[in-house]
Amino acid sequence: LREWQRSLPQGADEFVEAVKDDIFQEQIFVFTPQGEVKDLPRGSTPLDMAYRIHTDIGDHCDGARIITNTDDSGRLVTRLVPLDYELKGGEIVEIMVNRTVHPTRDWLSFARTAAARNKIRRYLKTYEREINLQLGRERLDFALKASGMPGTNEQVEELLSRICVQEPLADTTLKKFATLDDVYIALGREDLQVEQILDQLLPLLPGSEQNGASVNGKNNSYYQPREGENGSLIHLAQCCYPLLGDPIIGLPTPDKGMVVHRCECQMLRRNRENANTLLEVHWQQIHPENYLVPITLIAHDRSGLLRDVAAIVADAGINMVSVNSMSRASLKKAEITATLEIAADVHALDKIENIMRRLRQVKTVVSVERALAK
Repeated sequence: LREWQRSLPQGADEFVEAVKDDIFQEQIFVFTPQGEVKDLPRGSTPLDMAYRIHTDIGDHCDGARIITNTDDSGRLVTRLVPLDYELKGGEIVEIMVNRTVHPTRDWLSFARTAAARNKIRRYLKTYEREINLQLGRERLDFALKASGMPGTNEQVEELLSRICVQEPLADTTLKKFATLDDVYIALGREDLQVEQILDQLLPLLPGSEQNGASVNGKNNSYYQPREGENGSLIHLAQCCYPLLGDPIIGLPTPDKGMVVHRCECQMLRRNRENANTLLEVHWQQIHPENYLVPITLIAHDRSGLLRDVAAIVADAGINMVSVNSMSRASLKKAEITATLEIAADVHALDKIENIMRRLRQVKTVVSVERALAK
């Protein structure tokens, strides 16, 4: 009881519920390969056993190997089982550990014991905090660069701390945050909008007026579309799908005005006759728009791959408009390679880079890249 109590949040109510859930249920007894006995509530899964052994083992549990003695020759026979497998009394269970695996929200539905679910929630809270912290920093950095500023630096962080942490300005609706990290986390979760920060931050930065930054936040060029030459609007290219934060270049056209491409666009590279007409453009001249960004994911095919990918995209708050999947068997190796072509609805580079970083951590994924026009 003391061991379980230490693993639970402080509070009598939570502890009583855990006792009712775990102690007063019918118990089963399973064995480790070393012969240790583990008692678990009936219905427990490999996750519950892994977390009972050690938190670190639970955090990297990748299924289990059930060892049985059913061979006619008397030899031990093993079979692999997934995380949601229901353990049976008397089984010998070897937990499989994979350091590239970590808890996801799906694990909460696999775990049966309150202790395991609490440890999963604790991990998710810490992990999501780190993700949102990094995402918030990237969002502010991209927004500053798009407004003609150098990006996040010591001066920016000092001003940001003065605005949001030390003494919020009297004429702002920004609440006071305990630390600068809390500001970035709020930006990452989108509890705080980057526009709110820019409205207060840009007027305090040297050179902001020369870059067209607004003092009152109403005419900031980052958020207002501009017309190109001869009154024609600037458009984003449909071949390379540039996103806010990408290095870009402009190609004047007679019918579409200025078409903005990514600097690495293959279409531009092939059409060398356009080289002399390319013009320098900046993101502060362009109103951010949502675009369908193609992502190519390559993985060793397995059951549940598409489900895991879709769950991560949905958890990031990104709309996955379409998915095309193809499988190809390898002649040299006994494996099948899966290729997923995903169209995601996003508008900024930091969003897509964050989701790609998380997709690369999915089990059996080999590569995740933004697709370019071929």
